[in-house]
Parts: sequence; structure tokens; C-alpha cells
Amino acid sequence: MELKRKQTLGRDVIALIALISITLLAACTQSRPDASCDTYAEAEDPDTTKVDWSTATGLNYSFGSIDTRYAKSAIPAVSQTTEWAGSGWRGETISAQVVLWSNQAVDQVEFEFSPFKSADGATLPASVGQARFVRYVLTDIFAPGCGHRKPEDFPVSLSADAVDNVDCFGMAAETTRPVWLTFNIPADAHPGTYTVSLNLCAKGQSTRELNRSIEVLPQTLPDPSEWTCHLDMWQHPSAVARVHGVEP
Repeated sequence: MELKRKQTLGRDVIALIALISITLLAACTQSRPDASCDTYAEAEDPDTTKVDWSTATGLNYSFGSIDTRYAKSAIPAVSQTTEWAGSGWRGETISAQVVLWSNQAVDQVEFEFSPFKSADGATLPASVGQARFVRYVLTDIFAPGCGHRKPEDFPVSLSADAVDNVDCFGMAAETTRPVWLTFNIPADAHPGTYTVSLNLCAKGQSTRELNRSIEVLPQTLPDPSEWTCHLDMWQHPSAVARVHGVEP
């Protein structure tokens, strides 16, 4: 009798685990129908360095640095973390960067923000946050600067540069994809620290969650129309010399 009871209990536990797994797996797919993630094709990566992608099993994700351009064909050098904290004035826009990488193709990658909530009950709408996929473009090294030069003397590479406004993205196998996050703090936001969850969804996969906190400072950034200083420099010695036909 005792053995039968344990067998029954074991089957119940297995069934419960299976149910939880199915629920988690369906978390994204149920709320997000199949979508077309078509966008323009990027250039082939000129960097043919062999990278061992076996250590990057499946879809990996982490907050990165906004000061780093992550290479497309290499595993990013980041300490994986799902926590981030920042601060900004009311009326200011602040940024962060998430990095995705995978040794397998990943279809229909999407992001969704929860509402922003503070400990004292103040809220900000989810629309405050925006996630956009960073695209790679061909570039060469800056070297001696601007001006006429021989292309063969300057190696070409892919650089993370353009920010795409598509709602979803399909990742190719053995690639890295940065995601640029912006947070437009309303000018009338109540000062305080707000927490928000950023859900990462992919077709056929369970929802991943990244957590953020934003401290809204009491200062208010004036509207750009009220700014008293605007600096917009276009001058460059090489360009001026070229236009006027003189030696730099």
C-alpha cells in the first residue's frame, strides 16, 4: 500500500512539473501570435575569425554597457546580469543596453515592459520604456581622420550603429544582437524610485525577465524650446580644406 501511494505521489509530482513547464513555455506564445519580423538584410561580416559558440547554448541575455559596441559574430564579454539601475531628471530620456547572443537561430524575439511602480504607489505607464534592435553597418577605421583616402588601406568591419524600429526580430545562429532601451521620463512624474520588469519573449520559448529600477530625481529638465544654449558643430579642418581647395 505504501509503495502504491508513493508511486501515485510520484506521478502527481511529474504531472505538476509538466504542467508548470507547459505554462511557462506558453507564456509568450499565448499572448503573442505569430508575427512577421521581416526587415532589411545586413551585410556579411568581413571578420572571419573562428569563434567557439558551443559555450553559448540557446538564447543568452544580459544587461551590457551603453559605451560598448558589441561585435556581431563574437560572444560578448559581459558579466551576465538581469538587474540594472539608473536615474534621471523629470523630462529627461535615459538609456540602457541589453545584449542577446545564441548559438542557435531564434525566431520572433520581442520585448514588453510592465508599468513602472514606486514604493509609495506612484505609477508610470509602460509606454515610458522602448526597446529597439541595434543593427550592424559596414564601416572602416577612423585612422588619420576624414578626407580622401584609398579604401584598400583601411580595413572594413561591421559596427553596431543603426537602431531599428521593428517590433520583433529573428536572430541567426551564432550571432549577437544588442537591444537599445530608452526611458522617456515624463516631466510631471512624481520623484522616487520605480521598478519595472522587461519581459523577453521568443517563439516557442519561455518568458525571460529582466528587472530595472529608475530613480526619478526632483529636478525637471526644461523643454528643448526653452533651452538657452544649442551647440551644433559641423566644422572640420579636413572638410574646410577640401571645400576651399587648400592643404589641411
